[in-house]
Amino acid sequence: MIILIIFYYLVLSYRFRLSVGAVGLCNSNVPRHLDGEILIGGIFPIHERSKVNTSWTKGPPTEKCMDFYAPYYMAAAAARFAVMEIREKKYIDLGNLKLGYNEQEFCNSPVSAAAATLNLTQNYKVMAIVSGALSSSTITIGPIVAHYSIATIATWATSELLTDKNIYRTLFRTVPSDRWQSLLLANMSEWFNWKWVGAVATDDSYGRSGLQIFINELKDKDICVAFETYLPVNGTKERDKFLEQLASSTVEVIFFYATVDLDLKGFFQTADDKGVSPKVWIATDGWADISKEFYNYSSVASVLGVTISDKRLPKLLDHLAKFDTIQKHNSIHFLESFVKWMCKTKIITTQNCSDKILCRENIDNKTINLIESAAKNYLQSATNYEAYTTYIAVYAIAQALKDIQECKSGEGILDDGKCPTIDKLDRWQLVPYLEKVNFSDNNGSSFQFSEDRQTNPSYIILNGKPSEDGIIELEKVGSYKHGKLDINDSAIYWGTGERQFSLSKTGHSKIILVDGFQILTKCADIELNWKERKSVMDSKETADEFKGKLEMMFSGAFSCLKIMTGLEVGLFEVLSQFTEPKSYVEIADAGKLKPRYNQVL
Repeated sequence: MIILIIFYYLVLSYRFRLSVGAVGLCNSNVPRHLDGEILIGGIFPIHERSKVNTSWTKGPPTEKCMDFYAPYYMAAAAARFAVMEIREKKYIDLGNLKLGYNEQEFCNSPVSAAAATLNLTQNYKVMAIVSGALSSSTITIGPIVAHYSIATIATWATSELLTDKNIYRTLFRTVPSDRWQSLLLANMSEWFNWKWVGAVATDDSYGRSGLQIFINELKDKDICVAFETYLPVNGTKERDKFLEQLASSTVEVIFFYATVDLDLKGFFQTADDKGVSPKVWIATDGWADISKEFYNYSSVASVLGVTISDKRLPKLLDHLAKFDTIQKHNSIHFLESFVKWMCKTKIITTQNCSDKILCRENIDNKTINLIESAAKNYLQSATNYEAYTTYIAVYAIAQALKDIQECKSGEGILDDGKCPTIDKLDRWQLVPYLEKVNFSDNNGSSFQFSEDRQTNPSYIILNGKPSEDGIIELEKVGSYKHGKLDINDSAIYWGTGERQFSLSKTGHSKIILVDGFQILTKCADIELNWKERKSVMDSKETADEFKGKLEMMFSGAFSCLKIMTGLEVGLFEVLSQFTEPKSYVEIADAGKLKPRYNQVL
């Protein structure tokens, strides 16, 4: 308890030292708070990353939010918009109950998210929270809201770790966990008959949990992982080292678990600088929606992106196009990003293309119509699935409140059929009612939480295609729903002809990284098995010549050899018994291990 109190003190003192970067030319008019008898709290970042000054010479560390990210902004706007709709009784009627809203913006980091969460917990009117935090931050704030018994709906966090109800006791999600995405990606490998793939992830809860599930699934599908590596979100040393090795790899398809926390532009630019050949990249939902931005890098032949199915919110776009531009805008950062886009696309052709165009006193109707039309296009491109998962989260809370209002004594969910009293509602009482919500949104789609408090998996597969003028646009080429994968192979753009696609399907000898060694194997050859006792080391180099060839160690690469041999000791020990490469059977015998018969690779 003492440690918890100290942690709260540090976070609370820290929360007043956040900065949000540059200030625009217009005044901000953000409706962060709507008063009401019951409040929904909102926790949202609108920036991709943050920079922390860790010097203690002038006081506690400060954190500066960096790189405005429009999809995050759209998610926060969707929450505000949903509350406004509910207050106007458009799709749900809460009677005389006045629903309010309190939004806390935070830098995209766990500490900043914890500060925003603690702010909301201190407001006794806040009965539930909608959170746009990523998995890494949700893992931090989950125990906090559990301590205060506040039902919290995560609209972005997909880590499988968050399914533990012993820790995340009050957490719900309007997105499926990464377990489903990992199953989909493994099925995708099988669909294309890929037998040799690479696996990379950010070194965080999202990347590690997702990639490990994916790799375990591949083992059961006789698919070999050439390498498994994790890259820190901050720092370039490990990234550069990995890309240097990747430049000499023959792997054609790479599964990449990442979010916008990682500097993806820096990653692919470095890949180009290191001479990485064009490859097919498989993007997870953390960056699939922005994958078209990376086709201009030579290391990218094509991208297949997996993202959560969403439903468009045209009324939200109409609302924001009118009220988030031209003097009434809700965010300086949105304004700056929007104007930059208008200037780049030459929608605004004035000599001084800047945000002054939106901030001057008198704007003619023609310009207003032009800007509102442009805003719709911009907002459409900036909207991803989180806008809808946030919107539906607010409505789920409203539906739970309505169910409490309509509860009849003796038929309630609480013990002995008791019903909570809406004007004397305890925070914990909302949790069991959220578990039972079942309603249809204004699009006619039904919604309810699954047993593990998330939504049923539904994904779409995106692929970037060049238009006639060379502009890359994302198109849907497949889907995954009710456990069924469906892909339109002929609709996929593979980049440089069919080279990337065809080579990854064959069973040629490949290079794998094992305990720092570079070894040629036939791991991708599905005909290889123990009964046939085929030799799998085609290289003529000796074991000593293997040593020192590779500087980087991929933590999961040894798994390929372990699958083939049942090997449980280090490769150094085994290779030391050979003067030249042998078959896996002989290596297993030397290691005094029993071979795994009928193990198909």
